[in-house]
Amino acid sequence: MTHVTKAEAKLAEALRKAGVSYQANTFLGPYEVDFVVAGKLVIEVDGFHHYSRGNVKRDAEKDRWLLDRGYDLLRITNADVANEYKLRHFVQDVKAKAGAKGDEGMNVLAPLNTPQLQALKKQLEAKEKQQAERKAPLKPTEQQKSKRDLEREMFLKALEREIPDKDGHKRKR
Repeated sequence: MTHVTKAEAKLAEALRKAGVSYQANTFLGPYEVDFVVAGKLVIEVDGFHHYSRGNVKRDAEKDRWLLDRGYDLLRITNADVANEYKLRHFVQDVKAKAGAKGDEGMNVLAPLNTPQLQALKKQLEAKEKQQAERKAPLKPTEQQKSKRDLEREMFLKALEREIPDKDGHKRKR
């Protein structure tokens, strides 16, 4: 049943950027969970379908099963994942809870400032800039501009033109 939603992908990216290692869409017993962090912290991302009567009951059973086996559980809604402020605080909460469980499940990478990595970073930035410039839309030529201006003028004139209504009276459009 593994299906990654946009919200799950966004949360995964935020966790990765924060240096949190996780397992995504994995099975714990009979249940598939969205994320497992530090071996015992389960994260579920809830979309609108979680609020139907049957799914609320299934989620409650799943939660009880996980909690009975010692897992900690955090839930976040799709709307909260879309909100940058709430997402940032949720990820901080995940890091704090995972850190409290011990560092064995955490993979926090400190930035390395070696000259070689800095040079590589500059090369990558230059390459990305070149690619962005190639993808930038071309500026219209003067001939295209004048054609566009002419079409705009014709459109405006058509709007100003007097047209007869169904009774034969002339009125401005």
